[in-house]
Amino acid sequence: MGERRRRTHRVWLAGGALLAVLLGACSPAEDEVVSIGVLPWAEVTATAELWAFLLEAEGYEVELVRIDTTSPGGITRTGEVNVVDGLYAQLAEGDIDLWTGAWLPQTHAPQLEAHGGDIEVVGTWYEGARLTWAVPTDSELTSIEDLAGQGEAFGGEIVGIEPGSGHVRVSREDVLPAYGLEEEYTLTTGSTSAMLAALDRAVALDRPIVVTLWEPHPAYGRYELRNLDDPQGALGDRERIDVLAREALAADHPELSEWLGAFRLEEEELASLQVALEDAAAGAERAAVAAWVEEHQRLVDGWFGR
Repeated sequence: MGERRRRTHRVWLAGGALLAVLLGACSPAEDEVVSIGVLPWAEVTATAELWAFLLEAEGYEVELVRIDTTSPGGITRTGEVNVVDGLYAQLAEGDIDLWTGAWLPQTHAPQLEAHGGDIEVVGTWYEGARLTWAVPTDSELTSIEDLAGQGEAFGGEIVGIEPGSGHVRVSREDVLPAYGLEEEYTLTTGSTSAMLAALDRAVALDRPIVVTLWEPHPAYGRYELRNLDDPQGALGDRERIDVLAREALAADHPELSEWLGAFRLEEEELASLQVALEDAAAGAERAAVAAWVEEHQRLVDGWFGR
């Protein structure tokens, strides 16, 4: 495996007694390091934190590698750096081992097509994910069609997330043209945190806003939101979220591949994990994950065949 880029290196210290209680004692995997790619999306962050905790309990050293605008493979397109391309490129090169946020078969299809020969699909952990455009429930809009002629009220803006994300690609290349909105609206990009901050301000000030969101996402539990209908089907069908691995990870660590292949979460379970992490104080994320695991011990044991 190529030399790992350690932009974010988080090795958590935990009491052996706590881990033994939560997961049961086991023989450590000596000198094993597992790197997990992270992008700032709630379901990705939550599952990366979860598996970092679980794998450390099995004796692995874990790195969470944050993919940013300087990551290799982040090819510029429309003047923007494509962080998703960067992540898939690093996974294909073996610079990271795992990625828990692959939206398939549609949203990340271009990346998997480009790098699929060097990437293995480990398994599906969530079914029924979907891309959305959302507004506060007090908005009169009910459909993306309703945005036509309303550009002035929204400042001519649809608030997007990271440049190069699958949602930005689909929204820009499929949704805007499908509804004839290219001349009236600009899809702005920046970061998920900036989009959520804009949503928070708009809700607080009772101002109109349209954001590119997705399900599952904890924002639906924090705000009263309505997904705009998509009669043209431009946002695509519901999808699955997969775990991907670098080529030959399963051959190198069959037990790791088996555990991840058994990993499943339902909407309520994922939401509780996401909220626990979002509500955790800085530096207390590991304790939040530990508490979640303790509450869901039977579920977690199932992933490990216990």
